[in-house]
Amino acid sequence: MVLRLLRCESEVTQMCTSGDEGILIVGTVLGSINLYDLNEFDSASSRLEELDYEALFNAFYPELAQRGTESEEYYEKMQQVRSRYSVQWPTFSTDGLPNYSHYSPIRKLVFISKIGNASAQIGVLDELLTISTWSLIEIQPQVAERLNDFDLSMRIGGRFKLLENFSENLMYLPELSEH
Repeated sequence: MVLRLLRCESEVTQMCTSGDEGILIVGTVLGSINLYDLNEFDSASSRLEELDYEALFNAFYPELAQRGTESEEYYEKMQQVRSRYSVQWPTFSTDGLPNYSHYSPIRKLVFISKIGNASAQIGVLDELLTISTWSLIEIQPQVAERLNDFDLSMRIGGRFKLLENFSENLMYLPELSEH
């Protein structure tokens, strides 16, 4: 059994899926939204030294660890530990987006809809009452190769991103402040 460890830079406050089980979207205490492509887990685990594999090995095989690192059995068991435990960083994060609207903890993160082949819609509400909706967009490999812009919010090789459709702060609606 492989354990999937998903890495997030700050505390997760909300989670939802996109309607299928291959995408996990999380909101954080800092107001960030992170997307994880669970179908591409093996290719997304790029930081191999994220965990202390030596400590994990010592916990699982203390008698083998005491004998030293030169044996073939040590090498095989270490490979098993490394392949079982790996860390995945987000495929997409809103941290690099200009004019991003959420600056407080995400308090509600909801899958809204997916009709036919249309993109999934995600709704977000933060602690300061900023509400936004996002479309989940899959970038086809042939299209991704032709893109000239470097998207700092997407992981290299990532297939999915979120595109903001709407954002409004409910505390500062113009028609409420006129009265």
